[in-house]
Amino acid sequence: MIKDICKTDVIPDGLVFDSKSVKGQRIKEDADYEGDNTSDRQTLWKAFLNKGEIQHAPQELSAVAKEIEQFLIKPLDAIKKDQKFRRKWKAPGPWKL
Repeated sequence: MIKDICKTDVIPDGLVFDSKSVKGQRIKEDADYEGDNTSDRQTLWKAFLNKGEIQHAPQELSAVAKEIEQFLIKPLDAIKKDQKFRRKWKAPGPWKL
């Protein structure tokens, strides 16, 4: 499904997602993990924010995941239903090229 999203035609804005680079693997529910997977991810997220000097992102990774989910739910639903999705997204951030 992610590869299909990457192949979706959009108005060119300079951001390109290469569907050939998408890789994934199934995570088994009963898999044994070393350490606390959630806290490990949170630690990596904080390191990412600090290294990139990113100031306008949520500090909690769970908040980021929730925002991404809300952002993707409608286009993913359209793909699932084989419908066109024509809404436009305007970047809210203070990004500069």
